[in-house]
Amino acid sequence: MPSLGAARLYVGDDWQRVVAGLAEESALVIFRPGKTQGFWWEVQHAVAHCDPRRVFLYLPKQDRGRTYASFRRRAAEFFPHPLPLKVGKATFLAFGPEWQPRLLGRGGPSSDASMRWFLGGRAPAVREALNLALGPLGFNAKPMPLHWKEWVGICVLVVLFFQCCCGVLAGLNAR
Repeated sequence: MPSLGAARLYVGDDWQRVVAGLAEESALVIFRPGKTQGFWWEVQHAVAHCDPRRVFLYLPKQDRGRTYASFRRRAAEFFPHPLPLKVGKATFLAFGPEWQPRLLGRGGPSSDASMRWFLGGRAPAVREALNLALGPLGFNAKPMPLHWKEWVGICVLVVLFFQCCCGVLAGLNAR
């Protein structure tokens, strides 16, 4: 049975050729800090062959501590400019035309994206941070539409708010 989640591609010993071909065809290359030799080969390949403006490092909250520090130390071998010492609340590390690093979403998600996280997931905050870099690259940078879970959460909040208002009014009328 295939795993749930994103589409996966399983390849044999020629994986480097396959990865190189995918990187060449891709509009964006997004990494998440890793440790394997294969991961570092992919980073080295991206630095040598990809447009830096189309390469991003995803920084989920759980990777912003030791994982990023370890990645940053090893990345000095591959990137022409040092990566930021600290990433704070940034969601992505993006690059300029000469591989100058810059953090996206430095202040963390907006209140709208934070509320949407409470209602259903992290995707809106991720999209919000990516939108900062996608527009200049010619992508349609737009907010994510509401997911059905978010609609349900909004409906529940509206009903609860309405019930609270009715309870307050009933309390005032009882006096």
